[in-house]
Amino acid sequence: MPRKKAKKETGFPVNKASALRCLGVNWLRYDQGCYLISFERNPWAKPGTKEKLAIRPDILGLNKQRMAIEVEIKVDKQDFLHDFEKRHRKNLTDEKSILMRHVEGPSQLWYLIPEKLVSVVTTHAPLWAGILTPSNTEVDGYTGFPALEVVRKATRLHNSRLRLNETVVMAKDMVGSMATMMRDNMKAYLTRRNLEEQVVALGGVVEKKKRKTRKLKNLTKMDKPNVAKKSKWVATTTASKKSRTTSTKNKKPK
Repeated sequence: MPRKKAKKETGFPVNKASALRCLGVNWLRYDQGCYLISFERNPWAKPGTKEKLAIRPDILGLNKQRMAIEVEIKVDKQDFLHDFEKRHRKNLTDEKSILMRHVEGPSQLWYLIPEKLVSVVTTHAPLWAGILTPSNTEVDGYTGFPALEVVRKATRLHNSRLRLNETVVMAKDMVGSMATMMRDNMKAYLTRRNLEEQVVALGGVVEKKKRKTRKLKNLTKMDKPNVAKKSKWVATTTASKKSRTTSTKNKKPK
């Protein structure tokens, strides 16, 4: 049976990197046909080296032809301009590396950005890099999230495929990415639940304070006539004391 189309999700945070990563994974899996997807992992570097930690694509997908597609998420102009200082970016356009049979790098590079950075990225990004941005009108039928609009299509830089050992490394990286994603989701759920509990507790404290103020108001309303009587009694007593003192002063000693 065909799946029902999801309703449009309102208030989607298109300017957050985590939200754009969700859209990028969905685009790689269903639009590009990638069966392996990893986050912040490098299958070309040897494990335990500095290169493994230094070169970490935001999202890396492997399609049916075993060609890697990289999606870089940028939400800030400075972060985007800093991306060109990486060494492995220069290797993608190096003539020697392209003429070689095996190139350690993605065959396509896409920039996934919010709408506010489209003008900046189109002017500064190389012509072979693709540009993606969340659409304001089109919606994904299965998730209800905004669909990705292709501002500029990426060109294929080389035809080298991932080797068998690199594919195995990427599969392991995919498991690690799933573990980190589940951990982040669990942390977000726990923080949200703790906030809800704190709000409920604060609501109870506020309700107790409201009850106390109501009781005090009721008591003051009930005690108003008694206060008036007390004030009259105090006034009479002070007047009587004054009269006594004046009478004692006026009396002559015998």
